[in-house]
Amino acid sequence: MLRKMPLTFLLITSSAFADKKCSLYQSQGSIGFEHSSLSGSIQDGSSTGSKLQIKDDLGINKSTTSLKAMMSKSTTHHKFGFKLEKFKHSGSKKLSSNILYNGSNYATASLINSKVSLKWAKATYRYRFTPEFAAGVDLDGLRLKTLINEQTHKKTLFMPSFGMEYEKSLEEGLDFIAKGSTSLYGNSSQHYAYAGFSYNPKMLGCSCLHLGYQYKNIHLKENDLRADLKYQGLYAGISMKF
Repeated sequence: MLRKMPLTFLLITSSAFADKKCSLYQSQGSIGFEHSSLSGSIQDGSSTGSKLQIKDDLGINKSTTSLKAMMSKSTTHHKFGFKLEKFKHSGSKKLSSNILYNGSNYATASLINSKVSLKWAKATYRYRFTPEFAAGVDLDGLRLKTLINEQTHKKTLFMPSFGMEYEKSLEEGLDFIAKGSTSLYGNSSQHYAYAGFSYNPKMLGCSCLHLGYQYKNIHLKENDLRADLKYQGLYAGISMKF
């Protein structure tokens, strides 16, 4: 259903803000859809747990479309923001060998149904050093949930990270945007990168359309869970300043 979301909805939503005047001290809301594919592996923290490949062992090889929402408040040099996104991938597979995960054994030739879902919240602060470049710190909250044949395993953790943003005007109404963040320390880590374009049609006032590509790499090394997950795909959305 999300894949069929028409662009006209984004345009209609933005029309409510078309008459707003842009201000140096701005609030901004963004909403969009990201089409992501998932790859990597998961493993429980025991020494005997099987390392399960997302595609080959669990049969999760389909992309999915999810919603992403962001809010921010900016002044001349400071920007505070919050982002929330959720990913859910599922699949099924007839096992080619025995596996052990989260204390449960699954025999060769048995059919397993699997789900890997991730909720990712990010609180951000950026200091603008130049009109084009800003950098600062983030606090990431991640909730990873895995399910194999109704056996659920959950893990929640928080990570401080360093982030930066670059925005370059290419011509009137068209900007190039690049963003990235990486964890500062700890056994677990995350790496995020985005590059894309922002377009401001004059008829939409302070609203901009966004299209870009993003990549996320999550490495978990906890006592009860090991995981290497890679999410990547297109993002399309709209931002509204008010």
